[in-house]
Amino acid sequence: MKSLVVFLFCLIIVKYSSSQKPIPHIYQIIVANDTAPGRINYEIIENLSEPMKAVLAFYTFMGASCDGDLCHISRAMGFSDSTRKKESGLIKKYFPNDSAARLMVRGGYYLGGEGSSAFTDYSYLTITDFGNKVRVAYNLICWRRGLAPSIKGPDVYLFKNNIFITVKRHLFKWTDKK
Repeated sequence: MKSLVVFLFCLIIVKYSSSQKPIPHIYQIIVANDTAPGRINYEIIENLSEPMKAVLAFYTFMGASCDGDLCHISRAMGFSDSTRKKESGLIKKYFPNDSAARLMVRGGYYLGGEGSSAFTDYSYLTITDFGNKVRVAYNLICWRRGLAPSIKGPDVYLFKNNIFITVKRHLFKWTDKK
């Protein structure tokens, strides 16, 4: 009888532990502070996996301001002017069916610069990796001639067969309309 109880107890433990969800990985890429833009967390960016770098490169394209031709976030990921094609290649590889990604790749991956009358920047940007799902929380402030409306996430993607599939996205949402 005692061995039956021990066996059932072990079976319950194995069943319970195998049904646990994986622990999400949270990457606070841009941390909110008192002023916008937020503070870039270079240490986290340097250690991202390739799929998470693709997500970050995609969001850099969709909203981060740049100093010259290359964004600070792109530099933190190890890209330079000479490796710009590798950065856009990451987006193409992991977002092959995404309308905004196709627009970006077709357009030659132009990042808008900072200017006195118009620019965008994130006050915060956090990527949460759940394994088969990724959530991108952000606040993108869009300065245009003294006005500063913002676009807020979160956006959600499935990660299946090594590609991201859009579930819900606020940025560049207009590209999804047919």
